Amino acid sequence: MFDIGFWELTLVAVIALIVLGPERLPVVARTMGKWVGRARSYTRGLTRELEREVNLDDVRRDMDDIRRNVQSSADDIESDTRATLKEAQSAVDGDEQQSAPESAGLDEASVDEAYDDYLDKLPRQDEAPAQEGSSSEEAVTDAETEQDSSYQS
Repeated sequence: MFDIGFWELTLVAVIALIVLGPERLPVVARTMGKWVGRARSYTRGLTRELEREVNLDDVRRDMDDIRRNVQSSADDIESDTRATLKEAQSAVDGDEQQSAPESAGLDEASVDEAYDDYLDKLPRQDEAPAQEGSSSEEAVTDAETEQDSSYQS
């Protein structure tokens, strides 16, 4: 750092010995050692704190990137799901138009309304299916019985 060699240190030590004397030189050397140690400790703490802040900024930047990627993926999934539901509703209604809501000129509010209407038409799980005449299970059982009897004949 300072490029002080052996001969420079020897010269400083000899001058300090002559100026301070043999009684005060050990006390001064001890005090200087403590100050140098405190200075090194302070600079070490400062560099650690700076490194922590730099790493924290990197972590924040990474978290923001991850958050953006997750939001983008969620938006893609939502738009794909809406398009699929729109296509399924069109197929159920007998409509042959299977385009995405954006290309059909529909805004998000109308797609949401159509989705809610579609969900209202579906039977709820907690309700029993409405019985009109005979149920479909009875019709399947009757058809199987007729087929069995025709094979036996």
